[in-house]
Amino acid sequence: MQTYSEEKNVCLILLTSDVTNAFTRTDRTSQLYELRRAKEHGKFWEYSFRTYENTATILYGDKKWSKYLMEWVGAKQGALKSAPDFKLYNIPLWRLIENSGLGAVIFETSVGLILVADDSISLAQDAARLKGIIELYEFYSKLYDVEFAFHKTDLAVFGDKKTAREMRADPDLKIGGEKLIFHARNEH
Repeated sequence: MQTYSEEKNVCLILLTSDVTNAFTRTDRTSQLYELRRAKEHGKFWEYSFRTYENTATILYGDKKWSKYLMEWVGAKQGALKSAPDFKLYNIPLWRLIENSGLGAVIFETSVGLILVADDSISLAQDAARLKGIIELYEFYSKLYDVEFAFHKTDLAVFGDKKTAREMRADPDLKIGGEKLIFHARNEH
């Protein structure tokens, strides 16, 4: 990104974040919906369905059986398809950001969000667009009950030290109610 921003003389802002307890919080109905929408079928669909179908559990203790306990959230962490399937769970956030037009243009392609399992990188070309992307993260977080680890969110500004200084001084540049912290190593 740094090389691209220097060669093209453009500002690129990268916002990295990850989801807290991603696999234990997955809403299974939404997960299956996104997998179907992505046209998953056949053996892959059967595997996913068995991975995410709601489960009933009975516990035994103190010489008694419990009532049925139903599970409606969570996915198997470390399962064969957990990471790529969780990425699909984040597709609504990707759609929001990509359709907003707030992303950065790289080699004539708009890129607003890159997803790897429960990690994300958002790209913007100025502070106003970044604030719009942050609003979309917060909206998605509430709508899908996805808790981002905003306290671990990192920000890098490439190609424009003036923009980095202005963003550092902006008291309203927050995510999840927390001020974004800049590090000198991220001002390139």
